[in-house]
Amino acid sequence: MIKEADAEFHQADPTAFNWAETNFFIFSVPEAAISGCTYLLTRPNAGICHASIYVFQGLCERASDVLFTDAQMHLPCPASLLDYDLPNGLGTTVTRAPLDYHVRYVSQDQACKIDIEFRAIAEPYDIHNPLQNPLRAEHQDSAEAGGWGEAWSKGHFDLLGEMRGTLELDGESYRVDCIDAMDHSWGPRPEWDMGSIGWMMITFSPSLAFHLVCPIEIVGGEIRYLPMRFGHICENGKVIGLISAEVEAVSEHLLGRRRRIRVMDALGRKWEMFGEAIACAPWHVSYPSFITYTTLYRWKMDNLVGHSHIQDVFGVGALGRHSRG
Repeated sequence: MIKEADAEFHQADPTAFNWAETNFFIFSVPEAAISGCTYLLTRPNAGICHASIYVFQGLCERASDVLFTDAQMHLPCPASLLDYDLPNGLGTTVTRAPLDYHVRYVSQDQACKIDIEFRAIAEPYDIHNPLQNPLRAEHQDSAEAGGWGEAWSKGHFDLLGEMRGTLELDGESYRVDCIDAMDHSWGPRPEWDMGSIGWMMITFSPSLAFHLVCPIEIVGGEIRYLPMRFGHICENGKVIGLISAEVEAVSEHLLGRRRRIRVMDALGRKWEMFGEAIACAPWHVSYPSFITYTTLYRWKMDNLVGHSHIQDVFGVGALGRHSRG
């Protein structure tokens, strides 16, 4: 179960130089086909952190097509995750642990400014809590349950929420008003070829939103989603676990263009959603050893419409092995 204290750093073996704690927030301005995110990866035992801010618009095949990027490594690690401001201009304050956050950023050249309030629509989803994750009992250890090696083995929560505020780019201001996600992880995270996963949000309103994670592979140049590792629904403020998912994909250069997702929840209900890309880009600067293919989708389910993201994360080594056949 996720507690208030889990918004803060966790105790770790002080000799574990690769221990990491992360904060990630992803948001959008759908009417302008803009996607943005802030990512913090700290290594408290080494006293350093890495921060990446990434904003793109429309369908971008190359990283050089994006609107803005600022990725700085070897920044000083903050003393606390509850309230920090980094030298690169990124700051975050936990306003109601572990549910609500204030994210702010001003780039060194003043070209990009972000000021967003994140408010959770339900309690955090703890991937290691069998009361929230019905599939947890199927896996022998925490690394297997998380689906991403040791990175999520000690702790990880996903949190769906409303995000409101402003994004300013080159003097033009955009209103942010979306429903998407943040997450927080802690555990050993080597800068090495971790497994490949799809991290998915399908959101329609504060009373109905979905999140799921599936391992992924590349077959014949297309992304194939393997059986779901974990997932949940936020429905009217309650968290309901998912027990199965099927994801059909159409991509170009590994960037998602269309998705069809069918899930079954722990109550036996079935849901089917269709997504069409309105913005996408490869994100090379979140982490040295993998590339994240991020897509902002327009989702439809019956008469409901929403906008949120899927991130398909591949280790660079895995991509290299695929390209070599």
